[in-house]
Amino acid sequence: MQLIPLKRFQKRQLEKIYSHMKDGSELCDPNCYKCCIEDVKPSYVEFAFLVDDLSEKEIEDIFNKPRKLRDDGKYYLCPFLNDSGKCSRYEHRPWVCRAYRKEPELGLCVQEPLREINQKAAQKIIKLNNTLDIPQIFKDYTSLTEEMTIRDIFEILYKKK
Repeated sequence: MQLIPLKRFQKRQLEKIYSHMKDGSELCDPNCYKCCIEDVKPSYVEFAFLVDDLSEKEIEDIFNKPRKLRDDGKYYLCPFLNDSGKCSRYEHRPWVCRAYRKEPELGLCVQEPLREINQKAAQKIIKLNNTLDIPQIFKDYTSLTEEMTIRDIFEILYKKK
């Protein structure tokens, strides 16, 4: 199975959805990447946008580099983090990466108080995702793909059988 690239109007729709989100990243420490983990669960449309303009080799190189555990040993870090701990695809990052922010009083990454606005964005993304001509496995976001991580999607699309 190969990645079905997004059409220009689909990219614009997703960019418009993202532009209406409340992004809390300005509250985050630029050197913090605690919430940048491999368990991010993007929709197909977000994965396609994330890897947009990368060659197949570049995508494979990103996912084939050695996996790194977060300092606490609980999660693997996102494969899109570069060696400096920065997101190499920041402008293309998925909804969940945009929705979290650091809560200064708690010192934790949280979605509150942005959840209501950003939940509407998530619903629009799922609706856009389900209009794409993609395999059914990527459309039923309320069940199977809800559990698909960024690495799972890569492995379905890029692993040679």
